This record gives sequence, C-alpha cells and structure tokens, in this order.
Amino acid sequence: MLHISITSLRRFYAVPERRGMETYQKSGLKTGCFDVNYYNQNITTQPSQDILNSNVTGTKYTMNGNETCNSTVSCNEKTVESGEKSLRKQSCAAEVRLFKRRFLMLFLFAMCSMMNGFPQFQYTVVADIVSCYYRTSLNDINWTCVVYMVVFLPLVFPVMYLMDKKGLKVTLIIGAVLNCLGSWVQCFSFAPDRYIVIMACQTIYAFGQVFVISLPPFIAGVWFGAAEVGLACAMGVFGNQLGIALGFIIPPSMMTNDCTDKVDISYELSVIGYPMAAINTVILIVIVFFFQEMPNAFPSIAQATKNSSQTETDYGKSLKKLFCYTPFVLLLLGYGKLFK
Repeated sequence: MLHISITSLRRFYAVPERRGMETYQKSGLKTGCFDVNYYNQNITTQPSQDILNSNVTGTKYTMNGNETCNSTVSCNEKTVESGEKSLRKQSCAAEVRLFKRRFLMLFLFAMCSMMNGFPQFQYTVVADIVSCYYRTSLNDINWTCVVYMVVFLPLVFPVMYLMDKKGLKVTLIIGAVLNCLGSWVQCFSFAPDRYIVIMACQTIYAFGQVFVISLPPFIAGVWFGAAEVGLACAMGVFGNQLGIALGFIIPPSMMTNDCTDKVDISYELSVIGYPMAAINTVILIVIVFFFQEMPNAFPSIAQATKNSSQTETDYGKSLKKLFCYTPFVLLLLGYGKLFK
C-alpha cells in the first residue's frame, strides 16, 4: 500500500507539472507565480527527478531587492501528506507579470534619445550657411558631428560598466542631464563669434549620447516580456533615428540661404535652440520623477531565473570573451563599415 501511495504521488506531481509547463510555454506569458528554483531544478534540468526525495528551495523577490525568503520543504516518504501540502503551497514564489507602464518607460527613453540625436547633424546639414555665419571652415563645422564618434569610442565601455553597477535610471538621468545642459549652452551660441560655444554644446551632447544610446536592449529586457523584447528594443533605437531624421529636416526648412543677414540667422538659430532647451528640461524632470528602475514583478521567466542565479561579473573577462567571439567581431566590422 505504501508503494502504491508513493507511485500515485509521483504521478500527481511530476506529470501534471511537466504538462503544465508545456501548456505555459505554448500559450505564452501569463500573469502568475512560479517557484524559480523549483523551475531550475525540476523543470529545465531534472524533469524526471523524484520529487519525494528532493528539496525545493524558493526565493521571494521584492522591488527593492532587499527582502529574500529562503525556505526548504523536505518531502519524506513517511510524511506524505505534509510534503504534499508544502509543495502545493509554495509560499516563496517569484511573480511573472507585465505592467502597462512599461510603455511609459519606453516612451520616456525614446524621447530622451530623440532629443539627443537631433543636434548631431543640425549644423552639418546646413554647413555652408553656418560656416559663413560663424566665419569658420567647412571642416570646423563637420567637427560638430565628428565629435560624437570621437567621444563615444573611449567612453562606451566605462559607461556600460557604470550602468551595470548603478542601474538604468541613474544612467538615463545622467544622459538626460547632459542633454539639458547641452541645449542650454547652445542658447548662448547665437552670435557670429561664438563657434567655440557650438563645439562645447555639441561635446556635451556627445557625452550624453554615450549614456543614452546603449540602453534600448536593457530597458526591453527588464520591462518587456519574451515576445516583446525585439519590438521594444527596435522602438528604443527608433527614437534616436527619428531625432537624427528631424535634425536633417528642421534646420534647412527654418534657415535662410543668405548668410549675409546676420540678424535673421541669429533669430533662426534661436528658434531652434530655445524650444530644444525647454523640451529637454521637461524630459529631464519627467524622467527623474516617473522613470522606474524595474517593475514590481519579473516580465519573463528568463529574467526571474537570471536574477535567482546572478553572481558578480568580471567585466574585463567578459569584454575579452566578447572580442574573442567570431560572430561578434564580424558584426562589429560589418556594422562599423571598416571594410570600406
């Protein structure tokens, strides 16, 4: 009789659990709770393990990351009823859920990225007029765009390290602050003898780009479900591309072709500069008060299992491993157009 009871209990737990996980995977992400460590031990790696002779450890995750709950439920053949009750309860569980405010987080980032991309080509697209107005060469005007690439190269890895240590919100706030500062510095450049002010504001924008442009995949991974990560990442990148496109459209449509009229050109530059400063200020304030580091629950099983087994990462070794990975190197060379 004892053997029959044990066999029945195995079938009761093991088979429905596997079938339930298969149904979950086919139907997509749903709101609910699941035990992270139980998923790791009994679903992914050991589907046939005897539940009665195993320990199930659960971890409870909270928004602040400070509260943890570690409990061990031992299933003993002599106490079948107690083990059954403990396994069904699974009090320490991680919740998988999507929040509507994830779209607000993505929108705030996209707006910040758009305002950072706008000034990148705003002077080079009308280089002949700007060079005449500021009495500089075309090569000097081109440096207002090239400075973005010059700053990005040495700072991208330190900024990624900072983001890994401080999180998304701190990184995005720094980028928004630099956008705001650069736009207000630009407001002091509306005079023919202030080319150096232009370079100063463009350099500040370039620093902001390093903090902003690397965030889309991280925001998508932290806030969006497995089926939405690709689309969310694409929309985050689209914000920067939209800003660059507007930078090609708005300045030529608002500036005159006659560089001898100094007053009109100063006014036209101010019409572009002052609204940019106002918009960047509003975006900074909204991000500070409304942007959230992460949701109250995990958006996908991948994020939950990642956090349950997360350990300290050696950043230097990770970079070395990345640059030794052939597909990444090929993508780097192809996207960087080094073959041209």
